[in-house]
Amino acid sequence: MHSEIDDIPNHLIQCGEGGLAPWSVVCRHLLNGTARKWVPVPAEPGRETEHDWLCPACYRRHYLGGSTVDEVVCDLAAVCVHCVNELRAEQAVSAIRVPRSRRR
Repeated sequence: MHSEIDDIPNHLIQCGEGGLAPWSVVCRHLLNGTARKWVPVPAEPGRETEHDWLCPACYRRHYLGGSTVDEVVCDLAAVCVHCVNELRAEQAVSAIRVPRSRRR
């Protein structure tokens, strides 16, 4: 049985916004905005992206020990590079525009 998914190269992801694109792995804290610091992690060889992205807490947990395989899978998502760049830009802009007196 053949499907359209079989035709997508493994280094691309189907994005609802931008179509087929390279992808990065991003932790859920960066995606939902509960973390703002993006820690670059080298992507696997053969991918078109240079980095995957974790927040500092996920970096410590995933790379310095203390997490199970289930936690790793639940905390990470594959996101197209266009969406990653847009999210990083939006978070950087919002962090610049919010006066310190209003930050929590």
